[in-house]
Amino acid sequence: MPELPEVETICRTLAPMLVGSAFARAELVWPGCVANGSA
Repeated sequence: MPELPEVETICRTLAPMLVGSAFARAELVWPGCVANGSA
C-alpha cells in the first residue's frame, strides 16, 4: 500500500493531463482495489 505523500505526488503529476478529459475505456488491473470489482 503506497503512503499518502506518494499518492499525492502521483495525483498532482497526473491532474494537469487528466482533469477535464473523458475516458473512452478503462481496464481494471487489480479488481481488489475497488469496493465492487466484479463488473
